[in-house]
Amino acid sequence: MSTRARSTALAVGSAIALSAATLWTVLIEARVTVEAPPEWAVGSDFGEFLERWYAWQATTLGQEYWALALLCVGLLGVVVSALRIARGGTARRSAAAAIAAGASLWAAVSLAQSASRHAIEQMAASGNQIDAVNSIAFTVDTTAGWMHAGASAVLGLGLLVLATGAGSRTWRGLSAAAGIAAWALAWLLFAETDASRYAGLVVGALLLPLWTVFVWLRWTDQPIERRETRVAGAGVALPR
Repeated sequence: MSTRARSTALAVGSAIALSAATLWTVLIEARVTVEAPPEWAVGSDFGEFLERWYAWQATTLGQEYWALALLCVGLLGVVVSALRIARGGTARRSAAAAIAAGASLWAAVSLAQSASRHAIEQMAASGNQIDAVNSIAFTVDTTAGWMHAGASAVLGLGLLVLATGAGSRTWRGLSAAAGIAAWALAWLLFAETDASRYAGLVVGALLLPLWTVFVWLRWTDQPIERRETRVAGAGVALPR
Protein backbone atom coordinates (compact mmCIF):
# COMPACT_ATOMS: atom_id res chain seq x y z
CA MET A 1 0.00 0.00 0.00
CA SER A 2 1.36 3.41 -0.97
CA THR A 3 1.91 6.25 1.50
CA ARG A 4 -1.01 8.18 -0.01
CA ALA A 5 -3.28 5.16 0.25
CA ARG A 6 -2.36 4.67 3.91
CA SER A 7 -2.90 8.36 4.65
CA THR A 8 -6.28 8.29 2.94
CA ALA A 9 -7.29 5.15 4.85
CA LEU A 10 -6.32 6.76 8.16
CA ALA A 11 -8.21 9.95 7.27
CA VAL A 12 -11.34 8.04 6.31
CA GLY A 13 -10.99 5.91 9.45
CA SER A 14 -10.75 8.98 11.71
CA ALA A 15 -13.74 10.56 9.96
CA ILE A 16 -15.79 7.39 10.52
CA ALA A 17 -14.67 7.35 14.18
CA LEU A 18 -15.77 10.96 14.67
CA SER A 19 -19.13 10.33 13.03
CA ALA A 20 -19.70 7.13 15.02
CA ALA A 21 -18.72 8.81 18.30
CA THR A 22 -21.14 11.67 17.71
CA LEU A 23 -24.01 9.36 16.79
CA TRP A 24 -23.31 7.07 19.75
CA THR A 25 -23.21 10.00 22.19
CA VAL A 26 -26.56 11.28 20.92
CA LEU A 27 -28.07 7.81 21.24
CA ILE A 28 -26.83 7.59 24.82
CA GLU A 29 -28.27 11.01 25.65
CA ALA A 30 -31.56 10.03 24.01
CA ARG A 31 -31.60 6.83 26.14
CA VAL A 32 -31.71 4.61 23.07
CA THR A 33 -28.68 2.42 23.82
CA VAL A 34 -29.03 2.59 27.62
CA GLU A 35 -31.90 1.95 29.99
CA ALA A 36 -34.25 4.80 30.80
CA PRO A 37 -33.29 6.74 33.93
CA PRO A 38 -35.43 6.65 37.08
CA GLU A 39 -38.15 9.28 37.29
CA TRP A 40 -38.89 11.41 40.29
CA ALA A 41 -42.40 11.00 41.69
CA VAL A 42 -43.90 14.17 43.07
CA GLY A 43 -43.91 14.04 46.85
CA SER A 44 -41.17 11.41 47.13
CA ASP A 45 -37.82 12.01 48.80
CA PHE A 46 -35.62 13.90 46.35
CA GLY A 47 -32.40 12.70 47.97
CA GLU A 48 -33.35 9.06 47.44
CA PHE A 49 -34.23 9.87 43.84
CA LEU A 50 -30.77 11.41 43.28
CA GLU A 51 -29.10 8.32 44.72
CA ARG A 52 -31.04 6.11 42.31
CA TRP A 53 -30.31 8.49 39.43
CA TYR A 54 -26.54 8.45 40.00
CA ALA A 55 -26.63 4.68 40.39
CA TRP A 56 -28.32 4.55 36.98
CA GLN A 57 -25.81 6.95 35.44
CA ALA A 58 -22.99 4.67 36.55
CA THR A 59 -24.39 2.02 34.20
CA THR A 60 -23.96 4.36 31.22
CA LEU A 61 -20.29 5.16 31.79
CA GLY A 62 -19.02 2.08 29.93
CA GLN A 63 -20.63 3.19 26.67
CA GLU A 64 -19.55 6.78 27.26
CA TYR A 65 -15.91 5.69 27.58
CA TRP A 66 -16.00 3.85 24.25
CA ALA A 67 -17.71 6.79 22.56
CA LEU A 68 -15.08 9.11 24.06
CA ALA A 69 -12.27 6.93 22.70
CA LEU A 70 -13.75 7.12 19.21
CA LEU A 71 -14.24 10.88 19.62
CA CYS A 72 -10.56 11.41 20.47
CA VAL A 73 -9.50 9.40 17.42
CA GLY A 74 -11.83 11.43 15.22
CA LEU A 75 -10.70 14.79 16.62
CA LEU A 76 -7.07 13.74 16.21
CA GLY A 77 -7.87 13.31 12.53
CA VAL A 78 -9.25 16.87 12.44
CA VAL A 79 -6.08 18.21 14.10
CA VAL A 80 -3.80 16.37 11.68
CA SER A 81 -5.89 17.60 8.75
CA ALA A 82 -5.59 21.17 10.02
CA LEU A 83 -1.82 20.87 10.30
CA ARG A 84 -1.72 19.45 6.79
CA ILE A 85 -3.22 22.62 5.33
CA ALA A 86 -1.11 25.04 7.39
CA ARG A 87 0.58 26.44 4.30
CA GLY A 88 -0.12 29.26 1.93
CA GLY A 89 0.10 32.45 4.00
CA THR A 90 -0.59 33.86 7.43
CA ALA A 91 -4.38 33.65 7.14
CA ARG A 92 -4.34 29.96 6.28
CA ARG A 93 -1.84 29.18 9.05
CA SER A 94 -3.97 31.08 11.55
CA ALA A 95 -7.09 29.25 10.38
CA ALA A 96 -5.36 25.87 10.67
CA ALA A 97 -4.14 26.76 14.17
CA ALA A 98 -7.67 27.74 15.23
CA ILE A 99 -9.12 24.49 13.89
CA ALA A 100 -6.44 22.41 15.62
CA ALA A 101 -6.89 24.36 18.87
CA GLY A 102 -10.67 24.02 18.82
CA ALA A 103 -10.58 20.26 18.16
CA SER A 104 -7.87 19.73 20.82
CA LEU A 105 -9.78 21.77 23.41
CA TRP A 106 -12.97 19.82 22.71
CA ALA A 107 -11.13 16.52 23.26
CA ALA A 108 -9.45 17.78 26.46
CA VAL A 109 -12.72 19.05 27.94
CA SER A 110 -14.48 15.79 27.07
CA LEU A 111 -11.75 13.78 28.79
CA ALA A 112 -11.89 15.98 31.88
CA GLN A 113 -15.69 15.78 32.02
CA SER A 114 -15.62 12.01 31.71
CA ALA A 115 -13.06 11.69 34.52
CA SER A 116 -15.11 14.04 36.69
CA ARG A 117 -18.28 12.02 36.11
CA HIS A 118 -16.48 8.86 37.18
CA ALA A 119 -15.34 10.58 40.38
CA ILE A 120 -18.87 11.87 41.02
CA GLU A 121 -20.33 8.39 40.65
CA GLN A 122 -17.77 7.12 43.17
CA MET A 123 -18.73 9.90 45.57
CA ALA A 124 -22.43 9.15 45.20
CA ALA A 125 -21.86 5.42 45.77
CA SER A 126 -19.69 6.03 48.85
CA GLY A 127 -22.37 7.63 50.99
CA ASN A 128 -21.35 11.26 50.56
CA GLN A 129 -24.00 13.91 51.03
CA ILE A 130 -26.03 13.55 47.85
CA ASP A 131 -26.97 17.24 47.60
CA ALA A 132 -23.30 18.21 47.61
CA VAL A 133 -22.53 15.53 45.01
CA ASN A 134 -25.34 16.83 42.83
CA SER A 135 -24.04 20.41 43.11
CA ILE A 136 -20.58 19.28 42.02
CA ALA A 137 -22.05 17.37 39.07
CA PHE A 138 -24.06 20.41 38.01
CA THR A 139 -20.97 22.63 38.16
CA VAL A 140 -18.87 20.15 36.18
CA ASP A 141 -21.44 19.70 33.42
CA THR A 142 -22.21 23.42 33.17
CA THR A 143 -18.54 24.37 32.98
CA ALA A 144 -17.87 21.63 30.42
CA GLY A 145 -20.77 22.88 28.32
CA TRP A 146 -19.39 26.42 28.26
CA MET A 147 -15.88 25.20 27.44
CA HIS A 148 -17.23 22.99 24.67
CA ALA A 149 -19.01 26.07 23.34
CA GLY A 150 -15.73 28.00 23.34
CA ALA A 151 -13.96 25.15 21.55
CA SER A 152 -16.71 25.04 18.93
CA ALA A 153 -16.51 28.80 18.41
CA VAL A 154 -12.73 28.69 17.86
CA LEU A 155 -13.09 25.74 15.49
CA GLY A 156 -15.83 27.52 13.57
CA LEU A 157 -13.75 30.69 13.28
CA GLY A 158 -10.91 28.77 11.67
CA LEU A 159 -13.24 27.09 9.19
CA LEU A 160 -14.86 30.40 8.22
CA VAL A 161 -11.45 31.97 7.62
CA LEU A 162 -10.68 29.11 5.23
CA ALA A 163 -14.01 29.70 3.49
CA THR A 164 -13.02 33.30 2.69
CA GLY A 165 -9.68 32.32 1.15
CA ALA A 166 -8.74 30.91 -2.20
CA GLY A 167 -9.92 27.48 -3.22
CA SER A 168 -12.48 25.55 -5.17
CA ARG A 169 -16.18 26.23 -4.72
CA THR A 170 -16.65 22.87 -3.02
CA TRP A 171 -13.78 23.53 -0.60
CA ARG A 172 -15.03 26.99 0.37
CA GLY A 173 -18.64 25.85 0.62
CA LEU A 174 -17.81 22.89 2.85
CA SER A 175 -15.59 25.01 5.10
CA ALA A 176 -18.28 27.70 5.34
CA ALA A 177 -21.04 25.21 6.14
CA ALA A 178 -18.93 23.54 8.83
CA GLY A 179 -17.92 26.90 10.28
CA ILE A 180 -21.49 28.22 10.46
CA ALA A 181 -22.72 24.97 12.00
CA ALA A 182 -19.90 25.08 14.58
CA TRP A 183 -20.85 28.63 15.56
CA ALA A 184 -24.50 27.63 15.80
CA LEU A 185 -23.47 24.76 18.07
CA ALA A 186 -21.44 27.16 20.24
CA TRP A 187 -24.41 29.50 20.63
CA LEU A 188 -26.80 26.66 21.49
CA LEU A 189 -24.35 25.26 24.06
CA PHE A 190 -24.04 28.67 25.70
CA ALA A 191 -27.83 28.90 25.73
CA GLU A 192 -27.99 25.40 27.26
CA THR A 193 -30.77 24.22 24.95
CA ASP A 194 -31.54 20.66 23.88
CA ALA A 195 -31.24 21.81 20.26
CA SER A 196 -27.46 21.68 20.69
CA ARG A 197 -27.78 17.91 20.31
CA TYR A 198 -28.96 18.28 16.73
CA ALA A 199 -26.38 20.93 15.86
CA GLY A 200 -23.74 18.60 17.27
CA LEU A 201 -24.98 15.87 14.96
CA VAL A 202 -24.59 18.12 11.93
CA VAL A 203 -21.08 19.18 12.91
CA GLY A 204 -19.65 15.97 14.35
CA ALA A 205 -21.43 13.31 12.34
CA LEU A 206 -21.53 14.99 8.95
CA LEU A 207 -19.64 18.19 8.16
CA LEU A 208 -16.35 17.73 10.05
CA PRO A 209 -15.91 14.12 8.84
CA LEU A 210 -16.57 15.26 5.25
CA TRP A 211 -14.13 18.15 5.68
CA THR A 212 -11.43 15.80 6.98
CA VAL A 213 -11.85 13.37 4.09
CA PHE A 214 -11.89 16.22 1.57
CA VAL A 215 -8.58 17.57 2.88
CA TRP A 216 -6.85 14.22 2.50
CA LEU A 217 -8.38 13.25 -0.84
CA ARG A 218 -7.94 16.61 -2.60
CA TRP A 219 -4.93 18.18 -0.86
CA THR A 220 -1.47 18.38 -2.39
CA ASP A 221 1.65 20.27 -1.36
CA GLN A 222 0.10 23.38 -2.87
CA PRO A 223 -2.88 25.26 -1.43
CA ILE A 224 -6.30 24.02 -2.50
CA GLU A 225 -6.66 26.33 -5.46
CA ARG A 226 -8.31 25.96 -8.83
CA ARG A 227 -6.25 22.97 -9.92
CA GLU A 228 -7.06 22.39 -13.54
CA THR A 229 -8.15 19.25 -15.33
CA ARG A 230 -8.15 19.18 -19.10
CA VAL A 231 -11.24 17.77 -20.72
CA ALA A 232 -10.14 15.45 -23.47
CA GLY A 233 -10.73 16.98 -26.88
CA ALA A 234 -12.37 20.12 -25.53
CA GLY A 235 -9.34 22.15 -24.52
CA VAL A 236 -11.25 23.53 -21.55
CA ALA A 237 -9.83 23.76 -18.03
CA LEU A 238 -12.33 22.95 -15.29
CA PRO A 239 -11.85 23.64 -11.56
CA ARG A 240 -11.54 20.54 -9.39
